[in-house]
Amino acid sequence: MAAITIETILERYEELSQATAQRNINMLAWRDLYFLREPAYFQDDRGQYREPIEDEVRVILPAAFITVEALRQLLITKPPSISVPPSSHRAIEKEQAEIIEKQLLSVYAQSSVYHELCMATWHALVDGTGCMFTAYDTQAEENECPIVVRDVDPYYLYAMPGRKPRTWQYVINAYPRMVGEVYEEWVAGKDN
Repeated sequence: MAAITIETILERYEELSQATAQRNINMLAWRDLYFLREPAYFQDDRGQYREPIEDEVRVILPAAFITVEALRQLLITKPPSISVPPSSHRAIEKEQAEIIEKQLLSVYAQSSVYHELCMATWHALVDGTGCMFTAYDTQAEENECPIVVRDVDPYYLYAMPGRKPRTWQYVINAYPRMVGEVYEEWVAGKDN
């Protein structure tokens, strides 16, 4: 396997961004409908914004907003329950199961899984794709949870499908960042 270079990543990003250009256009259109942006509702047959005529009163019904929020409430009415079934072999394993269950509940709360799940569900209903990632933070402080769970805006996510179903050759998360943020993260405070 060839080494991954910055040029390779940029080439793959360009290829995937061109291949998914229509997907991103659709996502922006769906977001416009959700957020009740007038140009999304008043278009001619070519998709161009139609200016209001004199004395025209425009009414936008929040159908997309109501549908998304109703489905979201239906899907996540309460946080999922976490339970670890004890083994029937020994009493020690029952105690271990209770300890593991408490640890999982703690990690669930500290890593804000429910909040991230709500955001990923919003993206799934509005954009057609909801994504989350989980990582282990090796540099977490002593009182911080080392497991990080975040939802990912699918607009900036580019994935190359693998040969088998539900597999990926690679995934590029090309989220925008300010130059100052990158500088602070990679240059400021480092020994030069």
